[in-house]
Amino acid sequence: MKMKLILGIAALGLSLPAMAWDLNPYVGVDAKWSKMGAQKGLGDTQVAKNYPQGDLFAGLKLNDWVGAEVGYESTTKKNRTVVTGSGQGFFGTSVTAGFPVSSTTKTRLAGFHANVVGFYPVLEECRVSLFASIGLARLKFSSDLNFDDVAPIGMEYRRFVKRKWVPRVTAGVEHMLVENFGIRAMVSWEKTSTFRNIFSKTSSSPLYVAPKNTTSAGLGAFYSFK
Repeated sequence: MKMKLILGIAALGLSLPAMAWDLNPYVGVDAKWSKMGAQKGLGDTQVAKNYPQGDLFAGLKLNDWVGAEVGYESTTKKNRTVVTGSGQGFFGTSVTAGFPVSSTTKTRLAGFHANVVGFYPVLEECRVSLFASIGLARLKFSSDLNFDDVAPIGMEYRRFVKRKWVPRVTAGVEHMLVENFGIRAMVSWEKTSTFRNIFSKTSSSPLYVAPKNTTSAGLGAFYSFK
């Protein structure tokens, strides 16, 4: 199913308006601030919500209107330390023995993405264009849980990790400062809630984490080889 969607996106890019090709390759980097967090009761109080993120990308404009882009994105590994009291939610469990307890989670989201991109020149004399893209990302969600002191009975270090294809959408504006160098600003959305309940396989005691969808905003710079 995912492969069919990838091929469909590629076919869409190649079948869009039969204008003369004017190939324009480019590479660049984005700096973003992402917001994700976790579902209520499934890590929401233990998992960090905001993450610095960096993206590396390479693209090919087929003409002034259509292009394709691939890249690699990664948040930093963000720590969050909390003290969980008796009766509070803890990764989907209602265990209370041994609480309150201090724990630290280290969470990261990273992976590759591929998109079809559409461009719309709005101020041609100033070389400003709007752009929007749709595609897929192959992301890896990982979160390490460590107890900062004595762990409750049946609890110990846990690692939650899962890889999954997720849809992603981006929209923004770009401006060519000079002939071969430009800047851009964008907002993005990725459906990371499709990870659902990630089970820690470190122990037979069930703990779960479920990420929310990810939204991000940032600025980037790119170099055109045309």
